Amino acid sequence: MSINELLGQEWTTLQNNHEHYERGGLLLKVVAVVLTAAGVGLGFDAIFVGAMVALLWVQEGIYRTFQSRIGARILKVEALVRDGGLRAGETPLAGAPAGPAFQLHSEWLATRQGVVGLMAEYARCACRPTVAFPYALIVLGLMIGVQSARFTPPDAFIMGYTPTQFMAVPVLSVIFFAAMVGTAIWQRKKPAVHRAIMLAATLGVISAALNRIQPLNDLYMGTVWDRLFGPFFAA
Repeated sequence: MSINELLGQEWTTLQNNHEHYERGGLLLKVVAVVLTAAGVGLGFDAIFVGAMVALLWVQEGIYRTFQSRIGARILKVEALVRDGGLRAGETPLAGAPAGPAFQLHSEWLATRQGVVGLMAEYARCACRPTVAFPYALIVLGLMIGVQSARFTPPDAFIMGYTPTQFMAVPVLSVIFFAAMVGTAIWQRKKPAVHRAIMLAATLGVISAALNRIQPLNDLYMGTVWDRLFGPFFAA
């Protein structure tokens, strides 16, 4: 087989693996949203749920690091194919019968960083916006819910709910927003659908602000929607 045929075979394999990592990353996000919704619904401690979500965040950061290495190799393979197999001044690794093809791990080992470097690489991947979403939103929502419950007098009632019960409102609002934005990103190639879902996501997190507008509040309170959804869309 020629060098370009070998590189083409490698590109196909790497591309399939890259897409596999993409699906795995999306699955981790779905698990985080479902775990949070289940945890809040079953009354689990919010700090425990937040820790589990943060753990999934770290896991995806590591997972995406592996994907980024494959992505870097794909770009190099494409450059090699474009330049006819070897770029000017480049020689294949010694003892590699396939020349520049199939060198993913050899190249990585040649530039492997120490423990600190690897941890920094994981952290950089975890902080990418496409990776941090929706984990950062969920953790932030849980923190806000916990703090609001702590600073509210225990004997107070908010729209008929105790502070602990009402904590589900901001948490579920964040989960709703994360799920809707994730769906909108998924449907970004369909502008009409994307716009509608983003609008719904925005409306879902500004309910507390809208509740301060008394005419709008009067349209909601006491209606069938109030009985169905309670404070979720009102506060």
